[in-house]
Amino acid sequence: MATYVLLMNWRPQGEKLPAAAVLGALSGSSDGGASVFETRKQIVDTALSAVKGGKLCNLLWTLGETDMVAIVEAADNEQIGGFSLYLNQVHNVRTETLPAFEPSSMDLIAQVAARCGTTTAAALGSAGS
Repeated sequence: MATYVLLMNWRPQGEKLPAAAVLGALSGSSDGGASVFETRKQIVDTALSAVKGGKLCNLLWTLGETDMVAIVEAADNEQIGGFSLYLNQVHNVRTETLPAFEPSSMDLIAQVAARCGTTTAAALGSAGS
């Protein structure tokens, strides 16, 4: 399976909490209800169950310009693209989707880059540049 990092922003119209509710929303409500994190995790988990090869590996709050980061697996770009589109259209989540690679994959990527460089240099060199 391919691994992806999703930078997620729950856009303002879906994110209006009164100041007094912020702590409870983040850690769990005083009446025993689910926290915002738990609710969002459930949304991501449930939606990923419809994605071929979909699996939530990790979901984290972040500080700064991104609200949450999800590390997920999916069968291919089309599957994760559909998942991201769903989050945007139905749950008002803006995502930036980044393919992620294990070190062994980066070795192969470097080999491909080197072949591209060698091939290009040979082709341009033979063209008399």
